[in-house]
Amino acid sequence: MDVAIEPDPLAEAAADDASGLVSVLDLDHVLCWDGRCHDVVGGAIVYFDHGHLTRTFAQSLRPEVEAAVADRIRGSDRG
Repeated sequence: MDVAIEPDPLAEAAADDASGLVSVLDLDHVLCWDGRCHDVVGGAIVYFDHGHLTRTFAQSLRPEVEAAVADRIRGSDRG
């Protein structure tokens, strides 16, 4: 089976962390759907090389990332 998104050892380590101090935001659904990963999403080119997002595409993720960070902060405030 081919892997379209390279494994990220830092994200894997963070996902395995049991301390509750680390969070991982999985954005694969933004890049891949219908059984394939896309090079262009919402009119923006996704990658500028084999594994790095273009600035334009990364900026398009800002609302989703900000919401996830805010949710995480609110969650950590509760306990």
